[in-house]
Amino acid sequence: MSNLIIECADRSVRWYLTPGQASRYEVLVINKSGDESVDCTMALDDPAEGGTFEPSTFTLRPRDRKTVGLIFKADTQVPREQVALLSVRDADGIVLASLERGLISAGGTDCTIALAWKEPIMDGDDVRGFVVSCSIKSLSASTGPFVL
Repeated sequence: MSNLIIECADRSVRWYLTPGQASRYEVLVINKSGDESVDCTMALDDPAEGGTFEPSTFTLRPRDRKTVGLIFKADTQVPREQVALLSVRDADGIVLASLERGLISAGGTDCTIALAWKEPIMDGDDVRGFVVSCSIKSLSASTGPFVL
């Protein structure tokens, strides 16, 4: 059993990628062991060719932590409901720890919004306001409530 943990440095639920621009996120790799150093190699398992780590290999001493940058390439394609899967592997390629984080393309949409002018609010012959209808529809395949 590994004593390594991977956490998002910013505690975000999802990472947003902007098409045509590299996006950088930081992760923390923590060695909870009190007596063992660990040689680590970072891997972006999904999307496999979507980004790189800086640094990609390092050694963690007991009770040490390392901040690692994950840089998503500018041309990384993100289909709806994409998840990034990160892992730390040892020298033999064995997964010591992993982390999943939702990915959203900043150029995409999670919902549609439709506004429609319905009718004026009249006071005799004077218009005092109007009624607007707003319809918001979730396009997400995720279960659970759609939070605006």
